[in-house]
Amino acid sequence: MRLKLSGIHRNIEIAIKHVRVHGLRYCAASFWREIWFDLARGVDTMLPEHPDASPHSVHYQGADPKVVKQLLSVLPNRAKASTFIDFGCGKGRVLLLALEHGFQKVLGVEISTELSVLCRQNLARTKPRYDGSNVALLEADAATVELPPGPVTAFLFNPFHGPPLETVAQNLRAHAERNSCEVWLIYLNPIHLQVFVRHGFKVFHALKHEDIPLAYLAHQAGPPCGEP
Repeated sequence: MRLKLSGIHRNIEIAIKHVRVHGLRYCAASFWREIWFDLARGVDTMLPEHPDASPHSVHYQGADPKVVKQLLSVLPNRAKASTFIDFGCGKGRVLLLALEHGFQKVLGVEISTELSVLCRQNLARTKPRYDGSNVALLEADAATVELPPGPVTAFLFNPFHGPPLETVAQNLRAHAERNSCEVWLIYLNPIHLQVFVRHGFKVFHALKHEDIPLAYLAHQAGPPCGEP
């Protein structure tokens, strides 16, 4: 009971912080969009969770569906041929949005067993719309994940920080160079954007609300075949 009350208290703190940063009107609209997302799909991706999976992990909170859709619409059409990877996928909301946007290969990476279970339940509820052949969930530390061959679209909603984030950025850069392929980055709540910039990512689109950055899109391409 004490742990449950602690979680509720932290959720209230998160809500207050968001209202202070973005304003009541924006937060109320975002909250309604999250409710509608779950109701329309018969899933449960809403309330924040606070698994103690890693000292570098950030609490789970579902991304605003409208923001994600806006960012996905800016990506070039060829990005849909890449593997969409949600690092810290939580309950799976963004995985479903990626599938709806036309990505044929979708991978969720989640270190928390608790959230992995909830994510699998939500994905199962979408069948037969998505039969599971093009979506996978990997319960693992994002820093240890071996990236699939070919171009990648990486999604992060500030899921972790510190060494794991540094390693993920480094792995994405190495993947682009080693495979001579493109890597797109979708980064919500981008408080550690400079980590990716240091590893060669170039920002090509910013999404803001009243001059406050909500997300950035960035890109990196490895050298063409035959070049060092």
